[in-house]
Amino acid sequence: MAKLSDRDRILQVLGGSEGLSSRHIKSELDLSDERYTVVRAELLKEGLVKKYVCRGGGLRLTKAGDAEVPKQPAPVSDFDSEDALYGPFVEWLKREADEGPVTVVCRTHSLRKKGQWQNPDVTEITLARYKYLGRLKVVVTTYELKQFPNWNIGAVFEAASHKRFANEAYVVLEWPRSIPFSLTDLGYRMPEMVRECQRFGIGLATLHKHYNSIKMIERLKPNAIDPVDEEVEGWLGYVFERLPESEKSFLEAVKKLGAEAK
Repeated sequence: MAKLSDRDRILQVLGGSEGLSSRHIKSELDLSDERYTVVRAELLKEGLVKKYVCRGGGLRLTKAGDAEVPKQPAPVSDFDSEDALYGPFVEWLKREADEGPVTVVCRTHSLRKKGQWQNPDVTEITLARYKYLGRLKVVVTTYELKQFPNWNIGAVFEAASHKRFANEAYVVLEWPRSIPFSLTDLGYRMPEMVRECQRFGIGLATLHKHYNSIKMIERLKPNAIDPVDEEVEGWLGYVFERLPESEKSFLEAVKKLGAEAK
């Protein structure tokens, strides 16, 4: 696929919006002030955009500009199925945890707990020993993964149901390398997704192919809570009964942290 010019990239990012600030456009497209000024002047002269009144000023498409927005082939997922996301994502979480607190990562998507939306795709359990407080802190983070573009607002409700036993919950959306990401992207209902994540205190992240692996980029931070201990204990018991290797790793971590505290 031919690389788009800066002119066409600006037209494309403006497409589907009612107007964007210059700061947003430059940040989204990684354009320098000098380059943006040059291309902006060209677009204004061609009558493809007009000035958009907002803080700092911006641009919006004209009718002629709408017709000039580059048409691209519909992007497709970089993965064969949603199941194909789980393994690479778990490995990424483990690599990220290597330099931090003791962490146990569980693939919980295949468990079958009664009731709707009770089963996160991935559960991350982080343990830390507080020497002066004299206690062990366990933080449960859940991740609801969705393959591009097979998601809807229900993903947020699924993640929200996990907060009964999780300190933090995320919706993680696969995002192909072929298209830029924007929280204001109307084509993929991002404003609605952002609004509901903020309403329920859910984190929002995107998952990207990265060389021969993947990476996750956090877009919205979750609101951390302290769920009822009995709910956390119940969830961990349910998981560990079905994933004995995860239970073994967890108990070894507890023992190790206990020994270090002595």
